[in-house]
Amino acid sequence: MLNVAFYFQVHQPARLRKYLFFDIGKKRNYYDDTVNRTILQQVVDNSYLPANEMFQQLVDKYGDRVKLNYILSGTVLDQMERYSPRTLESFQQLFQTGQAELLGTTYSHSLSFLQDEKVFSMELEQYAAKAKELFNQAPKVYGNTCLLYSDQAAKVLTDHGYEGVLTESPGIPSNDVEVNRVYGSKASSSLKILLRHPHLSDDLSLRFSNRSWDHWPLSPRTYVSWLKKLGKKDKTLNLWMDYGAIGEHQNKDTGIFEFMEELFTALAEEQSFKLSTASELIGLSKKPKSLAINSVVSCADDRTLSPWLENDMQQEAYDTLYAIHPKIEMLSNSSLLKDWSYLQGSDHFYYMSTKYENEHKKFSPYASPYDAFINYMNVLADFTLRVEKELKRPKAKV
Repeated sequence: MLNVAFYFQVHQPARLRKYLFFDIGKKRNYYDDTVNRTILQQVVDNSYLPANEMFQQLVDKYGDRVKLNYILSGTVLDQMERYSPRTLESFQQLFQTGQAELLGTTYSHSLSFLQDEKVFSMELEQYAAKAKELFNQAPKVYGNTCLLYSDQAAKVLTDHGYEGVLTESPGIPSNDVEVNRVYGSKASSSLKILLRHPHLSDDLSLRFSNRSWDHWPLSPRTYVSWLKKLGKKDKTLNLWMDYGAIGEHQNKDTGIFEFMEELFTALAEEQSFKLSTASELIGLSKKPKSLAINSVVSCADDRTLSPWLENDMQQEAYDTLYAIHPKIEMLSNSSLLKDWSYLQGSDHFYYMSTKYENEHKKFSPYASPYDAFINYMNVLADFTLRVEKELKRPKAKV
């Protein structure tokens, strides 16, 4: 039997408004609420709500034969609470069925795991509180921004109660790493590792609507036949994609909704498959083979940190941000702490990429990577001033 787990990344960043040098020290409203609301509503209408409705109907029909996994960032949850409570309720209903599992993640879809334990832990704790508040779940499996991971995160994850992590396979081709099995972390004996299957994931999330692709148009029957070739005993298959691939990046006219419904129906009805949650998968192997992931891997096309930290602008912005952290630890001001979280979002650094400039234009609100850098640094300069001012404020006597 092939144990198949689908993971859907749901994330929207806290996009910044145009913030000028002359605004520093004068304006504290950093976020473009109009753009954030507009984009969320578009994605909600095209993807999140109809996809949730489709999966809810499948769960209602097949019960525990249909299982789902979601990674919802704290920033998208905040936006749903503010702009689209109906969408949040639809996710809550899915989790209430018991057939959907919430994975842990960084609150702001950040790169904080590259920093020290305190920085990373702050985000994990913030997200754990949100997961408990909205879904009454305590995630046991972790999925980072674009599945970024290295062994340096293992100890912190274990200390926070995580039993597994989903990440990218450490290389293609790989002579010694088979993606369709559960591994144990070499850095932490109690942490298990699940690896995304890159090719089969991207067939659905990237290539499905590509008319120049050899397998276009892809049918559920063809895709299931590919899966059957993997179907040896106790094999696992992890399929990770952006949820927006269903209806937003690939609109409904491509047939993506019909395809996904037929695919899940086939997997639920065929005895050779078992749709699974991440927690179920990590429980399959009691003595897994040990795997070391010494260098950072990601689901980016070159499997590195390059989309976020390749050029000098990105590195300067990143270093300037985290240089503030020792002061952040002394704060209790909720507004500043919320801004601190949102400013860590990896999207801000992604917008500064020059390597992927043409590719990323459709996702970036800026005219160029340089505009993204200047705008972010202006906001960061004002935020730093506010932090320093807060630390100088006399503390109220108890």
